Amino acid sequence: MKTELVIIPAPGLSHLASTVEAAKLLLQRDCRLAITFLIMKFPNDNIVDSYTQKLASDPDSASFRMINLPNQEVAPSETFLSDIIDTQISNVRNTLSELLRQQSSARLAGIMVDMFCTRFVDVADEFGLPSYIFFTSSASAFGLFSHLTSLRFEHNQDLTQYEKSDVELSVPCISVKVPAKVLPLVMVVEGPLTEGIFDCFRRFGRFKGVLINTFYELEPYAIQSLSNGKSPKVYPIGPVLNLTHQVGSSKIQSGIRDGGGDQGGLYEGL
Repeated sequence: MKTELVIIPAPGLSHLASTVEAAKLLLQRDCRLAITFLIMKFPNDNIVDSYTQKLASDPDSASFRMINLPNQEVAPSETFLSDIIDTQISNVRNTLSELLRQQSSARLAGIMVDMFCTRFVDVADEFGLPSYIFFTSSASAFGLFSHLTSLRFEHNQDLTQYEKSDVELSVPCISVKVPAKVLPLVMVVEGPLTEGIFDCFRRFGRFKGVLINTFYELEPYAIQSLSNGKSPKVYPIGPVLNLTHQVGSSKIQSGIRDGGGDQGGLYEGL
């Protein structure tokens, strides 16, 4: 019997494509693994449909099972992405329940979610399933986001003080001090989008591990720093590259921004 891993990418093509490439690497390393994707989409997102259809003819991904979650009506807003994810919680719960009930050819062993989908850790816990994060950016970025989240919630720091500051911060996973002026703006301002980002990132510590799109030779300092027992176990699986599905990238970018407002553009860049 194979071991099944359920993967939940964030809506849109940019994170889906990198997650698929990561899944291919996992299959190459262990052929006993079966992978099922639960696909969320932005409204009127035909690009994702075209992409998943092409995967069926790719020998490296033809064995993936793709389950499209029902589309939900979500009003455009600053929190558009997190609102879409919230509406899918019950659908993910029902799908996992059905997969567990049907276990005949594969044993459901865990779930892996996109870095913006950490809300699903609650659903994984309900079923007693270990959960992992796929972090599409670097180990340094993961450490930076985790550190800023800790400053805000554990040390009660007001991060808006860094919005136009000239100070330099000591970040455990970065070997040099970080000028406050280069911090992601969304993390040092106030607003619904900022609250949604931090609400997502503060769940990092509840996961069993994080798969990061990096490799040791590129970020030895960051990876070693994250092995301090305070963060989830880090699995460097990079470099994860998709050099074959590049057509229509400008349409992809405009489509995500049109569907997700300002948040869609921000999320695509992370």
